[in-house]
Amino acid sequence: MAEKIVKSISWIVTLVLIGTLVVTMISFFPESTRGFDDSVSAWASVGTSISCNVIPDALAFGTLTTGLVSEATDTATTTLTSNTTAFIKIYDWGDSPNATSGLYAATSTPSYNIQSAGNGRATSTLVASTGEGYGLRAATTTAGSGAEMELGERYKTWYLDQFSSDAVGGLVYGTSSAIVIASSSATVTGREVVVSHKAAISASASAGDYKDTILYICSTSL
Repeated sequence: MAEKIVKSISWIVTLVLIGTLVVTMISFFPESTRGFDDSVSAWASVGTSISCNVIPDALAFGTLTTGLVSEATDTATTTLTSNTTAFIKIYDWGDSPNATSGLYAATSTPSYNIQSAGNGRATSTLVASTGEGYGLRAATTTAGSGAEMELGERYKTWYLDQFSSDAVGGLVYGTSSAIVIASSSATVTGREVVVSHKAAISASASAGDYKDTILYICSTSL
């Protein structure tokens, strides 16, 4: 009888162990096949974005006289926003009959061009009566955020002031001759570049209406 009891207990223990093993196998096996090493990749790209606005679309010197260096009554303010590096370039388109840079009087007799800058140089100091020429000076404001705008030396007011408050940077005719007036090394939002315009004439300038067109290009690369 005792032997039967021992055998019964042994069978019970064996059944319990088998049951535990089965339960263990049932609970463990699915965990090992869930694929925790698998992954899903997600990607996206953001294109370059740049916008700029130049105001006003026209400005005036009024009447130029030989007795002084004149400055246009308005400045041209470019507001720039870009999600990458940015460049503001300018070039002179002149008056339509004039394929050179400067203030041009097509209807005067004879026609006459006030060169930009004086004698076509990159920079020039305008002098009343004797230092004829036409050109630009640029500065930045504190408006906006992001990277600082770096001004091109040709037009930078601080650089030109080392020579004279009437020193200007000259323009070059044609799209292929666009010159960087300002640039940023990273993203910018609402940054401003302000351009002033100066001109001086000599006694040889013909009477007439003088015109010029300056084109601005905003781009993310040179």
